[in-house]
Amino acid sequence: MRLSGIAYILSPRRLVQALWLCLVLLLAADAALSAPIVIDEDFESADLASHLSYIRDASGVFELDAVRKMQFTPATQGLAFGYSSDVLWLRLAVDN
Repeated sequence: MRLSGIAYILSPRRLVQALWLCLVLLLAADAALSAPIVIDEDFESADLASHLSYIRDASGVFELDAVRKMQFTPATQGLAFGYSSDVLWLRLAVDN
């Protein structure tokens, strides 16, 4: 049986293919955003925005060992949290 029109677009097979494509694109974007800054003899400056990631600790009780194991959020929109008493853990990857 051949599907046509909207039924073809919403078929289970097409939906699974679209979800896999979205997953691959998200993983690729995450890898690109978390790429380290390479500092070598030609290094002059770098835009840190695309290399920063963060964890927001609203309770202020996270310990360093626990934070090292947590998943950081890429700061794709910059770091504009406004006034807050939350603790922000920042990560910047640098290769030297």
